[in-house]
Amino acid sequence: MDIWEYWDTHSRIFINEDRLSSLEYVPLRLPHRDNQLNRLAEIFRPVIKKPGKVSQKVVFIGRIGTGKTVTAKFFGKKLEKYLHRKGILFKYIHINCHKDRSLYPISQKIALEIGLKIPLRGYSYYDIFHLIFRTLSNENIFILVTLDEIDYLSKRKGENNIYFLSRINDEFLEEDLSRINFIFISRNPSFFEKLENSIKSYLMHNKIDFPPYTSTEIIDILQERIIVEKAMRKKAVSDEILELIGDLTGYEKGGPGDARLAIEILWKAGIRAERKGRSFIEIEDVREVYSTISPIRIEDIKNLDRHEKMILIATINALKNSKTRYVSTREVIERYNILCESYNLKPRKRTKIWEYIKILEKMGILNTKISSKGIRGKTTHISIDKISLERLKKNLEL
Repeated sequence: MDIWEYWDTHSRIFINEDRLSSLEYVPLRLPHRDNQLNRLAEIFRPVIKKPGKVSQKVVFIGRIGTGKTVTAKFFGKKLEKYLHRKGILFKYIHINCHKDRSLYPISQKIALEIGLKIPLRGYSYYDIFHLIFRTLSNENIFILVTLDEIDYLSKRKGENNIYFLSRINDEFLEEDLSRINFIFISRNPSFFEKLENSIKSYLMHNKIDFPPYTSTEIIDILQERIIVEKAMRKKAVSDEILELIGDLTGYEKGGPGDARLAIEILWKAGIRAERKGRSFIEIEDVREVYSTISPIRIEDIKNLDRHEKMILIATINALKNSKTRYVSTREVIERYNILCESYNLKPRKRTKIWEYIKILEKMGILNTKISSKGIRGKTTHISIDKISLERLKKNLEL
């Protein structure tokens, strides 16, 4: 296919791919973050009612992928739009301290956002902040600044930077109005331990926690991206695919509770499916993508007992045959027995096979679940979720 023809071809899987691929994208809604948004609305009510009479500083705490950044951007833009409708000049500014690690580039970025052109040399961050406040006062502007990944800033000079920012309105006050508000975002639960007591007590009052997402919450977020945001075609993604990604990443299932990771898996699985010429995602696409993001050690696979390897081969063959996420242990054991016969080996007894399955599950190679749908009562089913079946089989030499 000609490269221009490729670019002109409509995707069979994606509609708005950037709504999965872009880290900058802010969705229309934030599932399972209503509590955090409501708390923000409560904290910033005085800013809305009487702009400048009070300055708010808020701290977001949570591990990666728990919605801190997107919540800050979502809220900041909502606040900006709301105050503009009331005739108040207000601007939201988002700065990542991983990139801008000192007060100097931070002050430059704020200045640039409010239309100030600062020469590259000749000004300290203190001078720039003085000019920022003068401009805000002259043009009657209020701002909310989010300092994302603030741990990178606080590592430079300890609590002094945080102290300076927390007291910045008092430092440059030329009128009886506070014009800068802050959201500080940290992944570190011990963030407050670095601060002196006067700052700590104030900031802890406005601390908002972002817990890791559960598997159900992650499924809701993915469905929102597909159905509401129209990132993908509905027919490209089955419920089974979403459940698998939810199980791999959901916190209560042993995953990190990382929605960003879940979105990345869905996006890359879609790319793989499209590359394979399909209009839908298969389980193997998710396995392959996940195995590159969170790989199982190949060395551990190669060092398995011979019968453990045979159980894995039997499971792989059963899964390939069924094209489903789970197969019954009965089918795996039947295939294992046939495999033993082909190698002239005596099959292990059922209790020993169960022991092997549990070892493989503890290693994270296999997953098991109990179903009560069988006629004879409860049935155990087996899946391989975290590694591509092809990649796994290549490393199972008997």
